[in-house]
Amino acid sequence: MKRARKNSGITGKFVRLALTSTLLAGGMAGGTMAQGSPAGTETTPASAPIPDPVFAQPYIDIDEWRDAPVRHRYVHGGFKGTDTRFSFYFPPKGQYQGRFFQHFTPAPDNENLAQQPTSPANDKISFSISSGGYFVETNGGGPAVAGFGSKDPTIGAYRANAAAAQYSRVVALQMYGGKRPYGYAYGGSGGAYRTVGSMENTRGVWDGAVPHVLGSSMAIPNSFTVRMHAMRLLEGKFPQIVDAMEPGGSGDPYAGLNAEQAAALREVTRMGFPLQSWFGWKTMGIHGFAALYGGVVMADPGYFTDFWTKPGYYGFDHPESFTGYRLQHKAAIAALVTGADAKRQKLETSVTNGKTTGNVDDSYAAMQGKEAQYVVAIRLSSPPPAVQFLGGDLIVLSGAAKGARLTLSRIDGDTAVFGIVDPAVAAKLAPGDEVQVDNSNFLAAQTYHRHQVPEAEFKVWDQFRGADGKPIYPQRPMLLGPLFTKATAGSVPEGNFEGKMILVESLWDREAYPWSADWYRARVDKHFGAKADDISGCGSPTTPFMATATRRRTRSIPSVMCLCLTRPCATWRCGSKRASRRPPPPATAMTTGRSPSRPRPPHAAASSRWSF
Repeated sequence: MKRARKNSGITGKFVRLALTSTLLAGGMAGGTMAQGSPAGTETTPASAPIPDPVFAQPYIDIDEWRDAPVRHRYVHGGFKGTDTRFSFYFPPKGQYQGRFFQHFTPAPDNENLAQQPTSPANDKISFSISSGGYFVETNGGGPAVAGFGSKDPTIGAYRANAAAAQYSRVVALQMYGGKRPYGYAYGGSGGAYRTVGSMENTRGVWDGAVPHVLGSSMAIPNSFTVRMHAMRLLEGKFPQIVDAMEPGGSGDPYAGLNAEQAAALREVTRMGFPLQSWFGWKTMGIHGFAALYGGVVMADPGYFTDFWTKPGYYGFDHPESFTGYRLQHKAAIAALVTGADAKRQKLETSVTNGKTTGNVDDSYAAMQGKEAQYVVAIRLSSPPPAVQFLGGDLIVLSGAAKGARLTLSRIDGDTAVFGIVDPAVAAKLAPGDEVQVDNSNFLAAQTYHRHQVPEAEFKVWDQFRGADGKPIYPQRPMLLGPLFTKATAGSVPEGNFEGKMILVESLWDREAYPWSADWYRARVDKHFGAKADDISGCGSPTTPFMATATRRRTRSIPSVMCLCLTRPCATWRCGSKRASRRPPPPATAMTTGRSPSRPRPPHAAASSRWSF
């Protein structure tokens, strides 16, 4: 966890530098507005924003000055007839320079996140005010409009945020006067999808954006499933894999692996998982798949039967691979465990990573009142056999909740801990109910990506195509990646937007693979053609680069790649007080994060820029 916090700080540093570059690209847009710039000197958006009738009635219910973390005016409110809420953090007039910053969370969340205790690197209020702007955050329309299965995902994807951004300008002009404030949006992971979707689906709302660790339209759920497949088969082998990739190591992570293990490592590496990132194998867990699993089952329930019963699927073709892994354990519920119980027992209840610190997940640690009584786990009448358990289901066989399936995140002795479940369904459980702990679906999900072969532009899927270019495995009726992407971003990114943008990617990212940056760059090139450099967040075309965070121990901090849409913009070194430029690195360093002086291992394939 110490390393994770360190990397988070470094990512924050690069995002801040990128935001600064976006400002510089616009000539410090708005930098003199508070001092009364001459008429006609400001840059105005190419298109005026279109009013959204759903958000026609804004209101303010809190308006006060606060002194923490820095002096600011706090404004809270929402829009009548909606669940959308917003928070604005305005600096004193003397500090205002005509701009605002808006952060997008991975999914609609909470409009008060910036007020929670955090590290200096993640203090969004102080960053915004020290940069001459105010800060905007929203709840994205609330959880009811979030993501896959939502009746109108566009509200959570960009419309609620756009409405808040526009209304913040009204309040800012009343407070400061002057001209239209410039707006800059940023967000990571799912927030990167929402940042790109916001830029592509609106006009005149934001002037620049810095999405970071963006995935492609095929990342979900495939970047998680292929990783889970490797995690299952390579358990116990990761120490030697990590050692091979360390400075001074052999450079051959395949040494000592059997055929199935080597194939799994090669498969996940060719999909884009950086070999060096296995250093976090103890704590990485299944990450976002905990939240995605329900959507996959909803969209393609037949897959989880076909996997075990039809040729061409790994469960049918190689049942021996699952000996000692598949769990189908029947028992009765001995006791229910609430959030309050879990906190007292120091029971690990987090569902998005593999933490083993014994701390309760933040959502439970902060529980008060009735939420503390939510059922978060059950104690079984008999403990399941000890197997590797990346996730599973609790199938209810009797009682008021009979027929229900509740996701499980882990097994701790005789205790089964829930993942993301409907608390109303969990509340129907009672001691004595017959249940079955079953991880069959999670095992099946681990090769789902093989049955999701997209169009030819996604070269990492070539490993699942035959010589004739056709898929070698049975394909599912639909591709889920674009559906999940659209549910998050409001549309599948096409590279069509107004304003400036810098895309920041980590060369060691194990969810948003580094090649995703190149995927979006190609879409921008396709849409804008020769004019693509005009919307670069760098202000002018520059040579390709790789921004790296350097330490004496090269494993300490992953490299970061920053693309100003079509071209990378500058090179920053960790700890440096100013940006510097350097010639483009060799392709091996650019695309794999490997030191140019270190040879590629013998298994590396030279035929594809992104293959190994």
